Amino acid sequence: MNLYSSDIRPNDAVQTFVLEDDYSFGILQSSFHWEWFKARCSTLSERFRYTSETIFDSFPWPQWGTLNQTFNVAKTKKTPLDLAGEVAKAARDLRNLRNKLTSDNNYSLRKLYTYLELPGNNPLRDAQRKLDIVVLDAYYFGLPKEMQKMDTLKFLLKLNELCAQAEETGRTIVGPGLPSFCEGHFEFFSDDCVRFKE
Repeated sequence: MNLYSSDIRPNDAVQTFVLEDDYSFGILQSSFHWEWFKARCSTLSERFRYTSETIFDSFPWPQWGTLNQTFNVAKTKKTPLDLAGEVAKAARDLRNLRNKLTSDNNYSLRKLYTYLELPGNNPLRDAQRKLDIVVLDAYYFGLPKEMQKMDTLKFLLKLNELCAQAEETGRTIVGPGLPSFCEGHFEFFSDDCVRFKE
């Protein structure tokens, strides 16, 4: 489909994330964001509805050790740059597979994702699982081991609480988008994003 096609007719319910890097795409496509969405979304009839105020604005992103949680922190040999790079690569792999499956089978994304619920082998499910694993590693970096035992939603709520406490004491937290330590690393950017005519 032509990216400038009149066949694309979004309405006022469409949400866009003006983040052009693959790392951010990976965080937003992860099960972490999905669980936060389900817990915090509003509903329109029986359908989930994404709202920036209740979901995006309160969603905690990986903090990369900035919260100074030094007690019983999980150790890793990977640097934050390594971990963020793994998220970006897994995100690209997921997106490329999605694009191939939708193109080869003439599926919409909605139809494609209905197949995730079917039993059996599913390459899309495998790609999503790989993304979730590396996103998990990014979130756990610099946080106490005890937090790793929490289920996803409890973990995110605790991280949100820690971020709020840090902000109250004047410390800066890591917000949405590519972390500053990734600046100048062009491998976080792909050229397959939607572009608008100028």
